[in-house]
Amino acid sequence: MLNHSLKKLFLKIFLIAVFPLGSLAIYNYTLDPYCVLGKDPRYNNIEPNIHFLKRNYLKKNKNKYDSYIFGSSRISNIDVKKIPGGVYYNMYYSESIPPEELEDIRWMIKEGFVIKNVLIALDDFSFKIDPKGHGSKTLYRRPPPGNLLEDFNFYLSYVFAQPDFKILKSVLKKNKDGESTLYDLYDTGEFLRPHVDKRIEKDIPGHIKSSTFLETTHYGGDRIKETVKIMAEIKEICEKYNIGFKFFINPLHKTTYFDNDIDQLNKFKRELSRVSGYWDFSGLNSITTNNYYYYETSHFRSMVADMVIARIFGLRNIRIPDDFGYYVTAKNVEQHIEDLKRSYNADRKSSSAPTR
Repeated sequence: MLNHSLKKLFLKIFLIAVFPLGSLAIYNYTLDPYCVLGKDPRYNNIEPNIHFLKRNYLKKNKNKYDSYIFGSSRISNIDVKKIPGGVYYNMYYSESIPPEELEDIRWMIKEGFVIKNVLIALDDFSFKIDPKGHGSKTLYRRPPPGNLLEDFNFYLSYVFAQPDFKILKSVLKKNKDGESTLYDLYDTGEFLRPHVDKRIEKDIPGHIKSSTFLETTHYGGDRIKETVKIMAEIKEICEKYNIGFKFFINPLHKTTYFDNDIDQLNKFKRELSRVSGYWDFSGLNSITTNNYYYYETSHFRSMVADMVIARIFGLRNIRIPDDFGYYVTAKNVEQHIEDLKRSYNADRKSSSAPTR
C-alpha cells in the first residue's frame, strides 16, 4: 500500500515538473521568435539570430558566392550586387566585431569555401567590445555553436527561453500593407526596409528635426591593441589564401561621433594604418552632419551605402561629396588625424553637441 502511494507521489511530482517544461518547449517551438527552430526568418517582425542563420545558409551554398562583406547592422543595406569584382554576400549581423569576423573567415576556409574578396567594415565600437561572452546573453546575438555540446546548449537556450510578452506581441503583430521589412538572407544577405525610406521622403523636414538624432548608444572599453592584432591576422589569412581584402570605417553620425573619446578613436585609426591602408568615412563631413542621410544616429540610409561602395571602388555612376571618404595610409595618417581634430574642435566651438 505504501509502495503504491509512493509511486503515485512520484508520478505527481514528475508530472508537475515535466508539464510546465513541456508547455514552455511547445510555446517556444511554435513562436520561434529568433527563427532558429525552423521558422522562415525573412519577414520576421523582430530581429532573428542572423549570424546563426547566415552560417547555416552559406554552408549549404558554398559555391553561390565568392566574396563577402563583414560588419555590423550598420552595413545591412549595402547592396552587394553593386560591388564589382565578385559575387558578394552581405555577412552583416548585429554588433559584429572583428574577433567574430576572423572566426567566420576561419570557419569558411575550414569548410572549403573559395573566397575571392573580403570587405571589413569597422565601427566606433569595434575596438571597445570584449568578445568574451559577447552576445551570449541576448538570444538574437547568440553565436553559432562550434561543437556538439555547444550545439545542444544552443538549442536548449531557445527551447526553454523565458517567455517575454513584448516579444510575443511583436511576433504576432500584423504589419500594414507595404510596411514589412525583409531579411534577405537567402539571396543578398541584406536587410531591406523601403517603407521607412518612403516615410522619410514624405516628410523630410520632420525627419531631419526628429529628436531621435539627439540620442545614441554609448560604448565603453579599450581593446585597440587586441583589435589591431585581429585585423593583422585577417590580413595575414587573406594574403596566405590569395584573398583580396579592403578595410573601411563606417560613416558615423555626428551625434555618435561626438559621443566617442575622439583621441581614442584617432589612436585606433593611427594603429590600424600600420596594418593596412583603409577608407575612413567617419569624421565630420557633408554626409555625417546631415540627418537626412540616416535612419537614426546608428544606421545610415541606402544612398549612403551606395556612396561608400562607389568611393571604395572608384565607381563614377554615383555623385559623392568631395569630403566623403578618405584613404588612409601609414604615410598620411598623421595629417588625416590633424584634419579630423581641426574640424572636431571647430564644430565644438560653434555648436552645443555633447562630448565625452
